[in-house]
Parts: sequence; structure tokens; C-alpha cells
Amino acid sequence: MAAAGETGDHTAEAVDPVCGMTVPVAGAVGSWTHAGVTYHFCAPACLAAFRADPDRYAAVVDHRATDGGAKEAVDPVCGMTIPVAEAAGTSLRRNLYDFCHPACREEVKHNPERFLPDAV
Repeated sequence: MAAAGETGDHTAEAVDPVCGMTVPVAGAVGSWTHAGVTYHFCAPACLAAFRADPDRYAAVVDHRATDGGAKEAVDPVCGMTIPVAEAAGTSLRRNLYDFCHPACREEVKHNPERFLPDAV
């Protein structure tokens, strides 16, 4: 879900590839096209970081259950199945995940290798 809103849909959302925040495309502070894909950003600092090293952020893998209309996700820290709509947020280490609670998200920030073996 790196790029969204290419169809002109004003309700479209995208995931900022730097911080992982979901951004309404119409409200993005900036956009940048890299390798034919347009990315949208929540803040000028995220856009600047992406422009400085786009290959670091461009290959985002979305592990969240939002693709295909799935309604549930599995928290990679505790293994709890949670409704996607109630997820505590995502963490971006070139991958996006849903968490049941902010504490689980914090665990990944402090020890990503333990919980996200595929994180880069």
C-alpha cells in the first residue's frame, strides 16, 4: 500500500513509507514518485528522509490484514488476533504490522529482531 490515490479518489489513504502512518492522500503534506510509484507523506521530515534515500524506504511490505478485505490481523508480539479496525497502530521497519496494544508496538521498536525476523 505504498501508493494510493492514483485514481483521483479523495477518500484514498496511503501509508507513509518512512514512519508507517496512514495518511489521507488529499491531506498529505507532500508526494514523491520513485521508480514509477507515488508515495505520500504525513510530514515534511518524512518526505525529506525519503528523498535523501528512497531505496531505504521504497520496498515496504504490508503484513497488515487490510489487503483483500481481511477483518483480522495477528499481533506479531503476543500472537493475539485482533480486528484490523481496532489495531493499536503499525510499526515500519520496511514492513507494516498491526498491534493489539501500544505496549506490543513499543516492544517491536525496542527489539525488532526478536519479533520481526523479516524486518530489515
